[in-house]
Amino acid sequence: CGDITYVATVDGWVYTATVIDLHSRKVVGYAVADHLRTSLIVEALAAALLTRKPPPGVIFHSDRGSPTPQQVSSRCAERSGWPSRWAGSARAC
Repeated sequence: CGDITYVATVDGWVYTATVIDLHSRKVVGYAVADHLRTSLIVEALAAALLTRKPPPGVIFHSDRGSPTPQQVSSRCAERSGWPSRWAGSARAC
């Protein structure tokens, strides 16, 4: 499962994308940046893949709070071996 949050700092906004394994309830990937571009989500997903090495058939879910997760291409899913399905309204990856 994934989500994005942001915090106002004296230097501007800071965005954090996290990927949580719902079975273990652990953060398995995250990324921090000063922008809310697709690369932030891709970086968090890549970290989760390296940390967890999920089996085929695993599904990634994210809410519709931001259009950015929907922009993550299904190519990410294909490269990782994850299915390219819709979970809620965000693309699985």
